[in-house]
Amino acid sequence: PTEATAVIVALRALRNGARPDTREVVDRALAKLEAAAAAGSAAPRIDPGADGGDPDTALLATRLQDAADRGRQVDLTYYVPSRDEESVRTVDPRGVVSTGGVAYLDAWCHLAGAPRLFRLDRIREAVVSESPVVTDPEPPRDLAEGMFARSGGTTPVTLRLDPPARWVVEYYPVEEVRPQSDGGVEVDLLVADPRWLTRLLLRLTPHARVVDPDGAHPEFTQTYTAAARSTLGLYT
Repeated sequence: PTEATAVIVALRALRNGARPDTREVVDRALAKLEAAAAAGSAAPRIDPGADGGDPDTALLATRLQDAADRGRQVDLTYYVPSRDEESVRTVDPRGVVSTGGVAYLDAWCHLAGAPRLFRLDRIREAVVSESPVVTDPEPPRDLAEGMFARSGGTTPVTLRLDPPARWVVEYYPVEEVRPQSDGGVEVDLLVADPRWLTRLLLRLTPHARVVDPDGAHPEFTQTYTAAARSTLGLYT
């Protein structure tokens, strides 16, 4: 187990800068070594060095990438810091990606009903099942320009979130978070579909609102207000 772990860490380092054809060979070797290491009842930790990364995270990344390559669902136990709780969810993995030195699993989350990025260091447990993914296969997103690259089809929106709604920061991709004196936050996020924003605001009522000091996007507030009145009308 000690030798297997050492080789796994070395291969992970090699994989980061490898060409696609070499990476395919490395991935096959990693999958076999991971299985061998897992068979040991007490595989010891080793110090991979300052640039070697965490061996446990490297092993997890290998397993998750293998699940994505084979089209198998994964059951995740995931820690959400903003709520200080763990959630259990089933995902269709698309691949392991990284940015800023942090590795993420890009996957379709069946609990959220949408694609999500899961930090590997917050995954408490990952069980690869034999159930095939049920969503259309897609490649993992490209994080070369950062996690939340802008596109022509998205609109930047700022939300003011009261403390009960702070969970949005961990649950949805946001560009920037600015803490407020009352414990709430202002968050900047990119919206591709105004209907999604309206549904989110309805869920967060009364603890969220659109911040639009320049009056650049009055349609978001207007659409939400109309939807809220319509919903309220169902109860009167």
